[in-house]
Amino acid sequence: MKSKLGIQILVGLFAGIIVGIFLGEYAEPLGYIGDAFIGLMQMTVLPYIMVSLLANLGKLKLDESKPLIVSGIVIQLVFMVIGLLMIQLLPTFFPAVESSSFFSTSLIQERSPLNLIEIYIPSNLFGSMAANAVPAVVLFSIIVGISLNLVQGNHGLINAFDVMAEALNKANKLIVKLTPVGLFGIAAHTTGTVAFSELSLLQVYIIVYCVAVLVMVIILLPLIVSAVTPIKYTDFLSVPRNTLITIFATGKIVILLPQLIEDTKSLFEKYKKRTKQTESAAELMLPLAYPFPNLGTLVIMIFVPFAAWFGGVSLGLAEKLQFSGSVILSSFVAPITGIPFLLDLMKLPNDSFQLFVISTVITDRVRVVLGAMHLFALTVMAIAYTEGMLRLNWLKICRAFAFSLAALFLILLPLRSQLGKSFMEAHNQYQSFVEMDMVSTRVPVHEGPLIDQVPNNISDIIQRGYLRVGYNKDALPFVFNNVEGSKVGFDVELMNNLADELEIAIQWVEIPRDRISNHLNAGKADLFVSGLPILLDDIGRLEFTIPYANHTMSFVTHDANRDQFQTLEQVRKIKDLKLAVPGSHF
Repeated sequence: MKSKLGIQILVGLFAGIIVGIFLGEYAEPLGYIGDAFIGLMQMTVLPYIMVSLLANLGKLKLDESKPLIVSGIVIQLVFMVIGLLMIQLLPTFFPAVESSSFFSTSLIQERSPLNLIEIYIPSNLFGSMAANAVPAVVLFSIIVGISLNLVQGNHGLINAFDVMAEALNKANKLIVKLTPVGLFGIAAHTTGTVAFSELSLLQVYIIVYCVAVLVMVIILLPLIVSAVTPIKYTDFLSVPRNTLITIFATGKIVILLPQLIEDTKSLFEKYKKRTKQTESAAELMLPLAYPFPNLGTLVIMIFVPFAAWFGGVSLGLAEKLQFSGSVILSSFVAPITGIPFLLDLMKLPNDSFQLFVISTVITDRVRVVLGAMHLFALTVMAIAYTEGMLRLNWLKICRAFAFSLAALFLILLPLRSQLGKSFMEAHNQYQSFVEMDMVSTRVPVHEGPLIDQVPNNISDIIQRGYLRVGYNKDALPFVFNNVEGSKVGFDVELMNNLADELEIAIQWVEIPRDRISNHLNAGKADLFVSGLPILLDDIGRLEFTIPYANHTMSFVTHDANRDQFQTLEQVRKIKDLKLAVPGSHF
């Protein structure tokens, strides 16, 4: 039955991908199917986590559960060390290229402040449940579950929690049968609506991270588990396969926690070790471990070294140590919150965060697979320890790390130079920019001598036979010469369209910006283009058309100092403020 569902899941996933590719943007409505499926899965998860923890903490003898919790903490610390080592290793596979930074609107966007209290403290349990704040719900369940354990006559309530947990688990299993349909909708919507061209600048980061995740999921963690327990490598990978596929497609671990618990029970059942104790341990350990950092969330922080590499910033030993010390705390929250903090801490351009947001289309789904495998491996090893199944085989452990390192080097080293070439092609857009040509029809260019004439109306211009357009050279992207020496740009397109409608030619007249009003008033040109801003000093001397573009004026400053310029009041408080103004533009 389970293998049949696995086949149906794969069919639904690949069918969704094909439909998404075929329909493109028209696949957007199929996202409602995926959203409905995720909503149904989420419906039972938080209540299941809460009643399961309450029941298991309430009936377990704390002295007996101590080895399980202590072993879980030790394994978690070992995994965190592995993650930190991986973060230091992976940037060495970034190609050696010369790079540069860029501007993004993230500099002027307000971000919600990090509020760890709301995430971890259940001041309002129902509010935490409504906000899907799993750490807060887990903390509530731990405190109340331990307190319940100390209350006399708690058996009736604990039995009720057990019954409720079983009911929620059965409800979850019914919803899981809809997985093929849900994954079809998710895959079709994602494939059809994502602009994968936006990911070209991120291919170095995405490929390095995805290869690292693949190696850790398929090689490192299964080999570590098989090195310290009797569980075979193939069994450890095959049992949670369907759950991992669903987690990848949905991009969420929490909604599949009940399935991971069932997979843990099934794995021990395969080795005839499934007992009431192992079942309770699985129901206790997985929800307890979920709020803490996992390898998926930790290793994805290599985006910060990538941002430094992308911007041409070299991180010294002190910066790397500072990053390693801060990354653990940052991994307690979602990467979307932790990475901006780390970028600020390392004084890296915060606007590169926009690249991370784009990358999450792929990396979020990969990250949760590694996170799920982390939780699964931690739970299995912790239970194996309490059941007396844990045996350290240092030769096999060393072999697991050796195979993993070999796989990383064999895959990423050959890709390193190719990634550098591909990155530079995507990153260096100047060449393609200066090679662009006209989109609209190019009208004839009048090459005759410049005649001073102030036209009374447009009929005079039509009678003359050509439109005299003043411009400023190298005013990208409005007017500039391409590699062939032809004028191109936004304003060039506008003027060619105007001249084409009037059925006349164009005469281009180069005018310095500080001489625009003099040339126009002297009749040396009919109008001026080149992205001219409307300034107070020019309003009395020039007549402007209706603006065709709106731009935001801003200070250009070091990214780490941007908070000093958020408001006018903050700027006024800066003593001895010195502003550099590019006078040629005004």
